[in-house]
Amino acid sequence: MAVPEPSSTPTLPIVAPSLEEWRAMPRAERDRLLIQINDMLSDPRAAMSEGRPHKKAKVRALDLLGRHFGAMGRVIYLAEEMAVLYPGEEVFTPDVLAVLDVPQPEDDERLAWVVADEGKGLDLVLEVLHRGDRKKDLVSNVVRYAGLGIPEYF
Repeated sequence: MAVPEPSSTPTLPIVAPSLEEWRAMPRAERDRLLIQINDMLSDPRAAMSEGRPHKKAKVRALDLLGRHFGAMGRVIYLAEEMAVLYPGEEVFTPDVLAVLDVPQPEDDERLAWVVADEGKGLDLVLEVLHRGDRKKDLVSNVVRYAGLGIPEYF
C-alpha cells in the first residue's frame, strides 16, 4: 500500500495494508500512516459528533466493562473511538472495543489497534446508536464484524 505524502489529502475509506505490506514498512512509515489515518478519522466532515448522550453511553459502557472484567479477575484492553486495522480491510473506528487478555497500560501509546502488530483481533465491539445510521449499526456492521471474526457485537 502506498502511503500518501504528507502534503496530499487522503480520503475515506482507507484500506489497511496487507500483513506483508505492513511488515515490510519501516517503523517511521507505519507511524506516519497511523497519524494520517487518525487525522482522517478526526475530520469533522468524516466523523460527525452524535452529542453528549452518545458520549455518556460510551463512557459508561467502558466503565462497566472494566469493572465487570476486573471483578472476574480478567485482563481486558478497552478503548473508545480507536482506529482498528485488520490487514487488507477497510479501517474502522468502533465506539467501544475490547480485547481479552491484553493489559490496559496507564501510559498507552497506541495510535490504533493494528491486528498485524497485536497478533489478535477484537473480542467485542459496541456501537452506541443515538441519532446515527441505523442501517450501518444494525445491518452493515453485523455482516462486517462477523466476517472479521469478531465474536461479540452489540
